[in-house]
Amino acid sequence: MQSFGTLTASARAVAVAILSVSLLLSSGCKTKTQVAAEETPLSDERACASGDMHRCNSLGVMNEKAKDSLKAAALYEQACTGGAMAGCANLGMMYDLGTGVAKDPIKAVALFKQGCAGGLMEGCLVLGQQYESGRGVPEDPRKAAALYEQACTGGVMGGCLFLGILYEKGSGVAKDPRKAVALYEQACTGGGMMGCFNLGGMYEEGSGVAKDNRKAVALYEQACTGGVMMFCYNLG
Repeated sequence: MQSFGTLTASARAVAVAILSVSLLLSSGCKTKTQVAAEETPLSDERACASGDMHRCNSLGVMNEKAKDSLKAAALYEQACTGGAMAGCANLGMMYDLGTGVAKDPIKAVALFKQGCAGGLMEGCLVLGQQYESGRGVPEDPRKAAALYEQACTGGVMGGCLFLGILYEKGSGVAKDPRKAVALYEQACTGGGMMGCFNLGGMYEEGSGVAKDNRKAVALYEQACTGGVMMFCYNLG
């Protein structure tokens, strides 16, 4: 069966990284501040104007989804300045991608650091991605691994996923397929469908675990039904 699962760890990591950026933009940094926001835009506007910085961040999410990137960036900046760390991380994503603001990876890193230091584990995750890829900072896979571990320990399954990829590749940490399997399983169990996908690849390859194509297919199906259509191609 030719599939994403049979690709190298590096190739799978690229595919997962592409997905992770869009998923972080749509949910990861916003889940705690977006509750009921889409149903009550007027109340968010009023709350933001009254000084509720978390609601300013939620309002930024709505504007970003509505394709008003300039307004979204302004609201994220307001939220961040007011102490809402999700606003810092979301604004950092916009600087990293050049959406609504001039592209500035160094500024993005500063904002991710602010979010991470403020206790936002998603901020630690995206900061780790900057160190792994060398965007806005010198490439440092060891630093990336430490940040992914911090995010994973803090309950962000993306941190477990990306730390697993580093253990699978042997980048920034000693290569350890068994450790990678454990981290992918943790991510998968925690609801991270990309963890299920990579875990399926490990079972398909027999890397860090006994080869089991049936288990691999079951994990690919789990990832597919979890809503990420790219993973459905493994079942063709």
